Amino acid sequence: MSVNVVASRCRDQDTANDFYFPDTNAQMFRPQDRVRLTQFPSGGGQGDPAWDFQFFIDKHELNRRDQFVMRAMLLPFESAEQVEQAT
Repeated sequence: MSVNVVASRCRDQDTANDFYFPDTNAQMFRPQDRVRLTQFPSGGGQGDPAWDFQFFIDKHELNRRDQFVMRAMLLPFESAEQVEQAT
């Protein structure tokens, strides 16, 4: 099994309220799952950063399931405040 490591800049902020905002949806992760948002400055093309998430696993053990939980929400995007209120 190979592991690909992608160098990226991580946002340093309170992860309890992280939201990932494409134009039409929000993805929400549980804080205890240690999911981190990452940005690739030119991942979507010139001047168009790409956002992704990474799942960190401490002390992985063979034959043990590691998982995270994500909720998705789809609504007409108006503002970050609107999404925060809807969650």
